[in-house]
Amino acid sequence: MGPMVRSFLSDALPHLGVERDIESQMDLDYTWLDPLRYPVPNFIGMHPSDVRHNQFTIKIIGDGDVVIDQLPRVGSRLQRGKTIIILT
Repeated sequence: MGPMVRSFLSDALPHLGVERDIESQMDLDYTWLDPLRYPVPNFIGMHPSDVRHNQFTIKIIGDGDVVIDQLPRVGSRLQRGKTIIILT
């Protein structure tokens, strides 16, 4: 339905004197249909027992006392419930 409305308005609005203002339009990296994604925090340097997050599942690999790496990287964006791998 959305494409039909867009096509209709693109044709009708110029006839009503409404000009298209391309400069004020924003380019989005997402649409409302995209799943919500959350930024991956930095766990490096933390003790493994302190690593937890409400949005993600955490999988710890190793038996060290300090987190030395993580996947995906800090700043990546993941959907809720995805897994962050913590290396100790």
